[in-house]
Amino acid sequence: MDAAIVETVLDQIAAGASLTAICGTGDIPSRRLVRKWLDDEEIRPRYLRAREWQADAHADKIMDWAAACAEGRMDPNAARVAIAASQWTAAKLRPAVYGDRLEVTGRDGGPIALSVVDDAELARRVALLLARASQAMLPPARELDGECQEIGAPHSEGDG
Repeated sequence: MDAAIVETVLDQIAAGASLTAICGTGDIPSRRLVRKWLDDEEIRPRYLRAREWQADAHADKIMDWAAACAEGRMDPNAARVAIAASQWTAAKLRPAVYGDRLEVTGRDGGPIALSVVDDAELARRVALLLARASQAMLPPARELDGECQEIGAPHSEGDG
């Protein structure tokens, strides 16, 4: 395999071109042969990096299409289709960056720490949460004759 051809293919992938569009044109070999390159331990990590950059190129295209649509240079429906396709592609190529899946981790990206709580501790925690919730639901207080009184609270005849 020619190093210059490998470099050309990887550059085009990183720029956002599909393998189908790249392969079979000019001196570029078929998709089947390019996929065989992945068996080479020097090319495989470079190919995978190019695929990550391809996801970034798709994200860039999304911004370009959105701007073109906002400026009236692109039909909104065409932009919607192109953007959806690039969002899907970017999410599949680089799910940690562009995917919709939320990964929940513990402190510093570690595992989530679970602890067993006995019934008494659970009851204490529930009571604390209920007390906080009831405090949050109290109506605001107002000051009457130097005293603080809840709005809507009953008052005696002597109150202002």
